[in-house]
Amino acid sequence: MHSVVVGFDGSDGSFAAAAAAYRILDASGTLWAIDIKTVKTFYRDEARADLGGALPHDPDFFEKQWDSAAHAAFTQLVQMPHAPGIAVRHHVLTLMPGQHGSIAAMLEAWACEHHAEAICVGRHQGSPVKENFLGSVPHWLTTHSTLPVLIAPSPTAR
Repeated sequence: MHSVVVGFDGSDGSFAAAAAAYRILDASGTLWAIDIKTVKTFYRDEARADLGGALPHDPDFFEKQWDSAAHAAFTQLVQMPHAPGIAVRHHVLTLMPGQHGSIAAMLEAWACEHHAEAICVGRHQGSPVKENFLGSVPHWLTTHSTLPVLIAPSPTAR
């Protein structure tokens, strides 16, 4: 395969998905690490209401923390063993409050739009109750995606 999208959030499962993608890519292929930032505006609004207008942190504190963690995880991803000809790219999609759609749907739409040949995601070993209530990115992709989907188990799974 020449172009594979990896749902990448810096978790053990996403690193396992990246390792699987490295194995199935051609020697000159591209791994697209797609991270989805969910913007939460409630912090600012709630803090202002609860604290009388004072914020305990810079209003952009959590976003800056997210950006820093995403950059560190991508740096670690690039350092993983892979064929020297494989290009590794990082792209961040933003899911805004009130925006319709799911993380999985955004990932699949981006992969199709950019002509990826497959999507690799990690299995996060969430609780079945939580996954039934909130949904699961791997489950949505396997039941809705038009692309082949590879689900890599987390290395911490027992």
